[in-house]
Amino acid sequence: MLAGEVARLEKENDALKTMVQELTEQLEQGGKGNPRACKYCKNYIQHYGRWDGRYKEIYAGHCVSGVPINRGGKKHPAPDESCPYFELGTYER
Repeated sequence: MLAGEVARLEKENDALKTMVQELTEQLEQGGKGNPRACKYCKNYIQHYGRWDGRYKEIYAGHCVSGVPINRGGKKHPAPDESCPYFELGTYER
């Protein structure tokens, strides 16, 4: 009984891994509805402001890709801007 449940969960896990991989590839290849905005890039650092004792996102940030501005990089991109050096950000847990 327990072995059957484990097998079912492993199968479900494999299906979910495949789905995540396909979605990640779609995002990186510019698929329909692709959010290639700077706010999703691993090189984008969001700026915050402090109001009423709390930190809140502001409509600004900076890029740490190291790509010079004269080669298409952006020094202070807005969160919804994009550049040719976009790399999808991931968060390890």
